[in-house]
Amino acid sequence: MPSFSGPFAAEYQEAWQRSETDAVRGVLQDGHISDQEWSQVLQSLKDCLSSQGITVTSYNEKDGSYESNVGEVDGDSANASMGKCEVQSGEPWIGRLYRAQTSNPENIPETQLLTDCLVRNHAVPESYTVEKYLEDAPTMKFPFIDEGGEQTFALCNQDTSYTHTH
Repeated sequence: MPSFSGPFAAEYQEAWQRSETDAVRGVLQDGHISDQEWSQVLQSLKDCLSSQGITVTSYNEKDGSYESNVGEVDGDSANASMGKCEVQSGEPWIGRLYRAQTSNPENIPETQLLTDCLVRNHAVPESYTVEKYLEDAPTMKFPFIDEGGEQTFALCNQDTSYTHTH
């Protein structure tokens, strides 16, 4: 296994260990997923599914979900084929890494990004911390200091880079 470094070293190591094909490991080995490599991974997934009679009709780049037309394939067979093709292409873990390195290149924890978004948008006090967020999150009772706090929370959850414009 290569010696991975950088903000995503642990994630690349985990993806390498989960990978079952040389093609997937080839994408991972340099610790970076290029746009071209990502495109090849998606094409590999689509080709594999197509060989099983399943057509990918749409792919959501934001979360990695996709819709498909299974045609005459029964549900259990379709699910088995999807699982097999996802593993073979490496799409689940390569996709997660690709999206993360694109949207969060420093690999800052999501809870930190959410907390920063809430503070930046004046939904919570400036003194609000990740630790406090983790205490408040299970009950969804946040110390909003603004009447739009809940809406800001929802917007920050959709996109942690959200900034309210007046």
